[in-house]
Parts: sequence; C-alpha cells; structure tokens
Amino acid sequence: MKKIAGLLLSTFLIAGVAQANPNTYIVKQGDTLYEIARQHSASVEQIKQWNGLATDQIRIGQPLALAQGATLANAGQTAVGSNRVSSGQAKATIQADRLNVREKGDLSGQVIGSFSRGVVVDVLQRGPQWSLVESGGLKGYVSNDFLQAGAGTSVTTVSRSGNPFESRLQNVVRPLVGTPYKLGGTSPAGFDCSGFTAHVMGQFGVKLPRISEDQFHVGVAVDRANLQPGDLLFFDSYGSGKITHVGIYVGNNRIAHAASRSVSIDDATWYFNNYRYYGAKRVLR
Repeated sequence: MKKIAGLLLSTFLIAGVAQANPNTYIVKQGDTLYEIARQHSASVEQIKQWNGLATDQIRIGQPLALAQGATLANAGQTAVGSNRVSSGQAKATIQADRLNVREKGDLSGQVIGSFSRGVVVDVLQRGPQWSLVESGGLKGYVSNDFLQAGAGTSVTTVSRSGNPFESRLQNVVRPLVGTPYKLGGTSPAGFDCSGFTAHVMGQFGVKLPRISEDQFHVGVAVDRANLQPGDLLFFDSYGSGKITHVGIYVGNNRIAHAASRSVSIDDATWYFNNYRYYGAKRVLR
C-alpha cells in the first residue's frame, strides 16, 4: 500500500512540475506523438527535433519539451546538480534511453548514431550545452543534459571485436551514414533497410534478396553471443508479427542500418530491448 501511495505521489509531483512549466509535457497512457503535437499546435517533426528523438516512440512518464530550448531538468529527465558533467572529468554515463549523437553541437546537426542508457563515454570536449564524446567507435556531440559525470556501477559495457574484417566493413558503411531513408531505395541516393544491407553486402560479392524477410532465409544462423561484424540482425519494428527490419552488426555492440530518417550507426541494445528480435544470419564467410 505504501508503494502504491509513493508511486501516486511521484506521479502527482512530476505532473505538477510539467503543469508549472507550459513548455514541457509528461507522456500519459494512450498518448501518441501525433496527438501531443496536435494538442500543442506543433508538428511531430518539431517535437522530435526539440527532444532529440530519432523515432516516434515515446513512453509513459517521459518528459517532452514543447518548445525550442525548453529545459526538462525539473521533470526528472536530466542529470542534476553535482552529477552534471564538469571540467576535468574524462568519463560520463548516458542518462537517456536512446540519446542521439550529432555531427555538431546543435539540434540542427545531422544525427549519426545513438547511445543507450548506461553506456559510458569518453568526454573529449565540453561546452556549455553540448559535449564531444566517444564510445565503441562512435564519436559525436550529445546534449550535456543527458550526461552524468563518471562511470556508474551498473553500466552497459561495449564489447570489442578483434575481427580484422571490421575495419573493412567500416570503410564501406561510414561514407553511407546520413544517406536519407527512401522506401524501396537501393542506392546511395536513398535506402530502405533491406536495400542498405543488400548494397553493403554487394560490395563484398554477396547478392542478397530484395526484402528483409527473404534475406532472413540466406546464410547461417548465429547466436547473439557470437555476433561478428557483417552479421545481419533481423527485427519486427512494427509489432506486426513478422520481420520488418534488418541491419548489419558492425562490432562494438553497434548496428548499421537505414533507420526511419537516414542511415545511422546505433547502439544495438536499444533495438534488442524494444523490438522483437528474430535472430542473426552470417552471409560472409
């Protein structure tokens, strides 16, 4: 009974903070990004930009900024007080379920990947609002609001692969990062997920079927614990009961794929946790 009362009190306090700040909103059960945008005279793309969201997915209790530059600190979204990254600290821990990494320290910067909550990053350069960080081969700018100084005790570590193929794969994939998503796209002018995997594998002499479901029937099944760079990862990203998304494992617990907006390299943990995972296939031997 005390736990329930505490939960209700916490919810009330968070909601009260959001009401006190008209530029923030706390996601409730049944909310969608479209409905929130409509109710607050904004577009879905604006809200995604203001909050650094790469997809339309939101969760109950999540604070959302409703204006450019709105602070979410009082809604419990950011690191607080002395835990904020400050000068002289070389490590920080990601404090967001999925934090976009950008090519420059501004919301207009191209999203080049993302980190999951708990990942420890090296802080290479600090600014008043954005920091240049690096982890698992991904280097870019993230908002200071989602960094906590130091390495936490329960951290999602990044595994490192010694596979010599990894650097060759990176040389093919890296120039494609930022290529716009295009349904049915199969070239650097625009990719969908299976078009991207087919294009990359084609650079290594492997011809893949056109769609992700058919690509799943090619190659040898691989256990998640034994993934190597070049393995294909298959997911149901729509909750439709079938394979709807495919990406390429590039090492260091990262996936290269044509996401909803562009080709990016992301922390695979978020996808394993949020989408149904069908398995991995090795098509390069």
